[in-house]
Amino acid sequence: MYVVITYDADIEERKNIRSVVKGQLHWIQYSTYAGELTRTATEDLFINLKKSVKKARISFWIFDRPPEVRQIGSQKDKESIFL
Repeated sequence: MYVVITYDADIEERKNIRSVVKGQLHWIQYSTYAGELTRTATEDLFINLKKSVKKARISFWIFDRPPEVRQIGSQKDKESIFL
């Protein structure tokens, strides 16, 4: 599965979100992470994020395969497929 997570959070909750997501997904741009995960890892990530935040708004986008994405501008994360 391909997972994209976007979020809107205050400074404290941003730290919590990053700590949960960082080892599993690639940083794409501010408040956006994406990458391949198994179904179980996706469910675990969702549960861990739900436990870690109180006020943040997090959007989970789940795809069966990596989406076709076109980007304009420079890419900071060299491991991302968004090129």
